[in-house]
Amino acid sequence: MALNPKFAQSVAQALANFGFATLVDIAIATGPTQRTRAPVILLTNEDVEPLLTMPECILAIEAAFRDLGNQDAVDIPRQDAIVPNARAGAVHDLKTMSGSWPASGIAAIRLNSDIVTGPIVNGLPRRVKLHLSEPGGRYNGQVLLFSTDTGQLLAMVNDGMMQRARVGATSGVAAKYLARKDAKVLGLLGTGFQAGGQLEAIASVRRFEQIRVFSPTAENRRRDEVKRRAWPLTGEGLPSPGRKLRPNRRTQRETT
Repeated sequence: MALNPKFAQSVAQALANFGFATLVDIAIATGPTQRTRAPVILLTNEDVEPLLTMPECILAIEAAFRDLGNQDAVDIPRQDAIVPNARAGAVHDLKTMSGSWPASGIAAIRLNSDIVTGPIVNGLPRRVKLHLSEPGGRYNGQVLLFSTDTGQLLAMVNDGMMQRARVGATSGVAAKYLARKDAKVLGLLGTGFQAGGQLEAIASVRRFEQIRVFSPTAENRRRDEVKRRAWPLTGEGLPSPGRKLRPNRRTQRETT
């Protein structure tokens, strides 16, 4: 399977920028005595972020959804294998989701191994993952990409920045077709990790004059990333976390 030339060039640039050994030769047995070597691309979150542009993500998600709707692609929904953990109130969650997109010649599976807790935040239970893995306290999430032509493993990718772009692009596709053409104000409920991707994606398909950001935490409403993603629009935090909002077609919900 030939890589898209633009993507291949971006990968090469990422390798040069970060200096990581992101091409790994994996020995593949082809017979009793003969072995060949095939490259597998390894990309960290730092590699992925400059490779993904939101307009390209939206186009890719839209095409994939179209094929899925036409039964020309396969999606296996999320599955969680949850067992107790020795920490009080915690569980281990092995999460998987996968799909195959023949038109692009690829299949993928996403794997997450998380220690999850459920603390009460602002009076409500919240799903919180603990970053405990070495080195330095990390989350464990990978996407494995396979060729539907040969079955070969093509790439192993950290899922953090990729999944945020994918979730955001999904909302971008929805806004493209469902939001009013003349919508000028975007309401963003929440300022969590996913908020930046949501904001970037929806602002890619509509031209807003104002963005209203709601979060129970004032500091999060003023976070640099929220301001940066909103630029050159006006980012406005709603004054009171107790104020009731009536979501409408211009309001995007997001994890707080």
